[in-house]
Amino acid sequence: MKTLIAGSILICSIFLNVALGATSFADSGNDWGRGVPIVVNIQPFSYDPDPVCPRLYERRVVEGYVQSQNLCLFDGRHISAASFFADGARPRFAIAYPFDQKFYPLDGACSDMTGCLYAPEQDTLVVRYESAPNRMGVAIYRHFSQRVHRQYDLLTGEVSHSFDNQHPDFVFDKLRVGGIGMSRNGRWVAMEFVGSGTGMIDLENLETRQIRDAGIPYGYGVDPTEELAVSNDGSTVVITGIRADFSIIRVNPTCGFPLSQTAATEHTPCPVIVFTTNGFIASFKFGTHPQFEESGGQLKLDVMTYTDGAKRVMIRAAGYRTISELPFLALGDSFSSGEGESDDRFYLPASNNGVHLCHISRRSYPFLLASYMMIPLDGVKSIACAGARIDDIVGTSKEYNGQNNRLRGTDVLKSQANALVDFLPGRIYQALFVEQYHPKLITMSVGGNDAGFSAKLKTCAMPGTCEWAKRGIERSLTGIEIRDLFDKLVTTYKQLTESSPWSRIYAVGYPKITAIHGVCDPLTNVLLDEDERTFISEGVRYLNSVIRAAVEAAHISYLDVEDSLTGRQLCSTSSLPSAVNGIRVGDDIAPLGVLPTLKIIGNESFHPNPIGHELEALAINRMYGDLNLPHTCNSCSATVPEPPAYWGVVTGDKRQYYASFLRSEHLTPLSKLSIELPSHTFQPDTEVRVEIHSDLKEVGRVRASSEGGLAVELPLPNNIVEGFHSIHLYGTSYARHSIDLYEVISYGNNIEKSVERVSATVPRTTGDDRSPGAVLGVSDIPQIRAVQRVSKSVMEQKDSKKDTLLFEVAVISATLLGVILLSIIAIERYTRKNSPQDRGG
Repeated sequence: MKTLIAGSILICSIFLNVALGATSFADSGNDWGRGVPIVVNIQPFSYDPDPVCPRLYERRVVEGYVQSQNLCLFDGRHISAASFFADGARPRFAIAYPFDQKFYPLDGACSDMTGCLYAPEQDTLVVRYESAPNRMGVAIYRHFSQRVHRQYDLLTGEVSHSFDNQHPDFVFDKLRVGGIGMSRNGRWVAMEFVGSGTGMIDLENLETRQIRDAGIPYGYGVDPTEELAVSNDGSTVVITGIRADFSIIRVNPTCGFPLSQTAATEHTPCPVIVFTTNGFIASFKFGTHPQFEESGGQLKLDVMTYTDGAKRVMIRAAGYRTISELPFLALGDSFSSGEGESDDRFYLPASNNGVHLCHISRRSYPFLLASYMMIPLDGVKSIACAGARIDDIVGTSKEYNGQNNRLRGTDVLKSQANALVDFLPGRIYQALFVEQYHPKLITMSVGGNDAGFSAKLKTCAMPGTCEWAKRGIERSLTGIEIRDLFDKLVTTYKQLTESSPWSRIYAVGYPKITAIHGVCDPLTNVLLDEDERTFISEGVRYLNSVIRAAVEAAHISYLDVEDSLTGRQLCSTSSLPSAVNGIRVGDDIAPLGVLPTLKIIGNESFHPNPIGHELEALAINRMYGDLNLPHTCNSCSATVPEPPAYWGVVTGDKRQYYASFLRSEHLTPLSKLSIELPSHTFQPDTEVRVEIHSDLKEVGRVRASSEGGLAVELPLPNNIVEGFHSIHLYGTSYARHSIDLYEVISYGNNIEKSVERVSATVPRTTGDDRSPGAVLGVSDIPQIRAVQRVSKSVMEQKDSKKDTLLFEVAVISATLLGVILLSIIAIERYTRKNSPQDRGG
């Protein structure tokens, strides 16, 4: 599972100063004061009376409550928090740790749901509290996660959590505080000063300033309820709410005044624009749930009208850059990008260069679907990327250096700004493209890598049956691992919907890539035995059912391609060309331990090829027709399905997770295993056992830090077979559950640098004659390339235009090579199978 210079400069500037860490009160170029705002879209919707949530509402399991609760989520990388009304009544706060599936009530943090905001990017909690009778102030707690304490009841085994709310880092109680709102990046807090105006707090330096003097009058009948939102650069604040006006405050460094010990007597007020709402929506009653998009040039809010019910409105600053709605955008992983392409000339150049191997093919199904719907080529974009996981689709972390940290060591801000303009995949969160361009149609496949399927497939595509395919705890835990993706998928789909409410979003399932009991070619038959093919098929089936349920819960649409390749998968009996790649020439996998430099397998292996993508597109077009029309799932259930019988039963609370904890996934005999995990991963000061599979060997036992993190280096055991292996960390999670964290490494001699030194003299080409970029010793390059070209010619489709004589020579040569390879495989497999240390593939 594998420019218009001016316009570019403008958008790059906006993104650099806003989405990726703006300076204080930066001028974003969005002039909300220049005329009536532009209405982008108005659609009816069901009004939600719940209090404003600056992030996302989601139903989740909370410890101690029978029913799942409607949580206002603040998702962070290391710890997540949420405010909620317990069973719809009492306001409470809750937290969740990494590698955990539930939230835990947190006592002492908040008693007012609408006045409790958490900024995971800053690890800061903002609380509205009663500073005096009938007077509300604001308290700010930095290092929130370090203030959380756990208590254990030795008799019952129950765990309770409390928050140390003593000695906040900052308190503001000079004025009575009403409504509060937070920017999406967690840096700015806007506050209503009841009857006295509006203020802001910069959470980075805790500077507080009053930006508006006049406030909405109170005490004349029913008091107003203000709701506020602030842009990511702190330059714009919107005020709306019930019995409140609809206004915009433009903030600059010289307006307003700091609320220090002595208030300024002379100051320049910040410009306030009060909009005549009938200028953009008729019979406006009140607005609620305001939220700026990333650059601050567009504002989404829910509007209740007097005559026409509830409306969801997107308005744009009159000075905002004009971006045409994109007809079609594809998101996701390798099954969307088209990594199974058989000819590199069809890969988009920016997706097949250096470390940027997202492998987007112009022959992948999104481009084919667009052609069926008569969408012009410049109207369809794909930013899917091989290896993408959910955390590469949505996220808010300022520390994101691209997928798999591919931008590390570069000018990250410049690269990411260019990516947003030029549709370069793998550099920024894919959701940012959704919010920037508001595509009419979105397709997305994601979840397979989160379930570790790509990693597991690497270890399965080796001689012997891999641990995951055997009946036992690993298989059972994999079923639970897939099931536990449900909540993350629902949240992901909802976040995309919130980013672009008028986009029609389709989650695409995964196709079955292999038949179980069919006839395989000899090499596939050796590398993927029947147990492993069963594991792959059952995994695809169950993962699709979880995706379908998550789609229904998130109220988007599902595209079923599970059986689109039937009869044309690997190991099928059809005489027609296969729709799925078997072993493909490349530089990723060396299947033979005795020939570690013979890396003849590429990431294109075991992926749908261009024929497969055409079959998927045809199946979607046949079953669903025009994707611009609504498609609902009449037979879907919004409840996560339990693992079928194949996966077995897991007793207790043990869980298995695919995690990224290795500083390097490519190791040599001289390498050390370098492991790093953040705080709140393991139970503090507890033992973590490190193992390498498939030949089970214990690497060592280490101890988690006092904060539950891990940062160690361990030497690898001797006599590890060349190839792919899984590294397992067995321990107790921060929430006291038994966990198995795993990641896959490739192990072999480090000869990549040898190739790099001669890369200038070895040109890379495209198509049939390209250099596959194999990782080889210098002396091996000519011979191995010859082997690779011969092997590739055999596996290419029969419409190859090669000379007949050369083709026959290639077939004969490849046949001889195949006999030699299979003989070696058979001998090695027999030896390993009868070894007393053999514990799996």
